[in-house]
Amino acid sequence: MFIDTHAHLLFPDYRDCLEEVINRALINNVKYIINVSINLEDSIKSISLFEKYQNVFISVGIHPNELKETSHSELKKIKELAKHPGVIAIGEVGLDYYRKCTSKELQQKIFAEFINLSEETGLPLIIHTRYAWGDIEKNFINKMKNIKGVFHCFSGNLSNGLNLIENGFYLSYTGNITYRNFKKDEILRKIPIERVMIETDSPFLTPEPYRGQRNEPAYVVKVAEKLSSLFNLTPEDIGRITSYNAYKLFGIAGEILLPKITYKIRHSLYINVTNRCSSNCVFCERTKNPVVKGHNLKLKKEPTVEETIEDIRKNVGYNEIVFCGYGEPTIRLDYVKDVARWVKSNLPVKVRLNTNGQGNLINNRNIVPELKGLIDVVSISLNAETPDKYLKLTRSIFGKKAYSSVIKFIKECRKAGFETYTTIVNYDDVDVEKCRAIAEELDVNFRVRNFKEVG
Repeated sequence: MFIDTHAHLLFPDYRDCLEEVINRALINNVKYIINVSINLEDSIKSISLFEKYQNVFISVGIHPNELKETSHSELKKIKELAKHPGVIAIGEVGLDYYRKCTSKELQQKIFAEFINLSEETGLPLIIHTRYAWGDIEKNFINKMKNIKGVFHCFSGNLSNGLNLIENGFYLSYTGNITYRNFKKDEILRKIPIERVMIETDSPFLTPEPYRGQRNEPAYVVKVAEKLSSLFNLTPEDIGRITSYNAYKLFGIAGEILLPKITYKIRHSLYINVTNRCSSNCVFCERTKNPVVKGHNLKLKKEPTVEETIEDIRKNVGYNEIVFCGYGEPTIRLDYVKDVARWVKSNLPVKVRLNTNGQGNLINNRNIVPELKGLIDVVSISLNAETPDKYLKLTRSIFGKKAYSSVIKFIKECRKAGFETYTTIVNYDDVDVEKCRAIAEELDVNFRVRNFKEVG
């Protein structure tokens, strides 16, 4: 699923073909479109779009280039329109010092009033900023502490972007990131995908390979494709993650919260075994926000073997199956073995177990021999270079004996011939190089995970 979070469907470009444009979006799995208003007249007309098309939501506002001295009085009408159930944001509003259509003073005054309206209504802002980053950061960030919003068609530098994210905002990208002369790929890679949205800004900024034609919401998929190449994800991943972000900001696409038994990330199919765990790691979101790359992993009940197999059958396009989820798989060891046995008998894929390495303690025996022939790869969370630091970070129910048991489990997996990995999260004062040295001494592979990025 994809969501075009910024389009102008009321522009004359679509006067004779709007029905076809919206249908093409749906055919391309662009499930929702946010029609963004640029002035009062646009805002009034937008209401009819929501009433006619169930997949179109709307924002109301006045673009900085559309401002005039009478705009202050128009704000009262915008406020009334904001009460309509189809209105999910205030926008687009902001500052534009490039075209110089209106004075900076007027733009700043009206933008401040829209910030107040956002706070009053609880609706997020869709913010337009061009050649105005100095004033945004100096004069407006502090005024927006109590509101949410997205900076559409983000054009700032890395410092601007990280500052906005630190202050709770999202960044949205459009078709211009597909252009050959786009010089900000390295900046984009450093922006957390969990704070990114995608848009077309239709009818403008048509992505490659359609550049030169009129833009439309169906083409937002091309923006997702470009982002997927930068973030080492699939376009499907980008669509799901950015749709979840749109849900968090705008409250649309609530179906994305449906809990998952199996879930795809890149070309791996993960199995959400359990939400129970023998650790309570300080960096883990399991009990707070169990969402990974747009997948909701909060289980209403633990899946049966039969339910899991049925769910596996529904998926295509993966080359490995991973027992993982937001919990410790070996808590349900018999379940893991039964599902893995079915996979090995029916599918030509590798099977990986992601574990905290406490399975022997959990099951009161050495479980490694039971995994032979069922599991190909074992990834074990080492997490720290010393027992004390490990316990401080993981808060394992097994206390001080947990770390030594994890080390023993790693050795047993290596001895049994599994492709074995140890992983750590680069959190706080974990000594990465000492952990790497431990992995080398154990003769196993080593990976470092960014604690700010899950999945």
